[in-house]
Amino acid sequence: MYNVTHKKPSDYPVIVAIDWADEKHDFRILRDNHEETKVISNDLFEIQDFFCSLQCNSIAVVIESCQSALMNLLLSMNTLDVYTVHPTTSSKFAKTFHVSGAKSDRSDTKALLELYLKHPDKVNKADSSFSKGSLKKLNLRRRNLVDDRTSLTNQLTALLKIYYPQALKVVGNHLYAEIFMEFLDKYPSPQSVLNAHQIGITKFFNKRSTVVKKQKKELKPYVVLLLLYTMKMS
Repeated sequence: MYNVTHKKPSDYPVIVAIDWADEKHDFRILRDNHEETKVISNDLFEIQDFFCSLQCNSIAVVIESCQSALMNLLLSMNTLDVYTVHPTTSSKFAKTFHVSGAKSDRSDTKALLELYLKHPDKVNKADSSFSKGSLKKLNLRRRNLVDDRTSLTNQLTALLKIYYPQALKVVGNHLYAEIFMEFLDKYPSPQSVLNAHQIGITKFFNKRSTVVKKQKKELKPYVVLLLLYTMKMS
């Protein structure tokens, strides 16, 4: 995930410290012994344009370690060397810039910059495997979500077989389809279907037919009408 730092801070004509957040990021740019600050939204195109505007082929970026789209963007840019700081290390060092405990994003970027300049051994140079680790975690999270959906679907199927078997005939193998969830919400029991008017059920499915076709779901909406007729005749 990390490589030993080979370059010294003095080897970079431009150094950028970033304090990242959900909606915006605070930048502190050191260039020609002059510091300036800048606030940029979390729009990745805007951030990419900013680095391109620096017109420099060797830029050091100092940022708290994180798994994010911002980090993936930074690692993908050939002109950047990304140095990450552990959040605990960053927090402790930042206290030297706001002893009162007051939060300041500008002070945080100042702390990150000073930490890299004075203690480069406290930072790690991230390589492309950092983003691969992030992708691996996302894939694991997705797999867990799919497993959760399967487990919940199996539980719902078991309950419907007992209390509402007619509903299972509506969607085939797509029990988790959004239209089926809406159907259960609107008609939560066999009695609610019996009390419904045929026109209302027809409108319910017609309204959602376009979305269903786009999703290519193997739904059988008009089976409900047949079930309704069968149930009322029995």
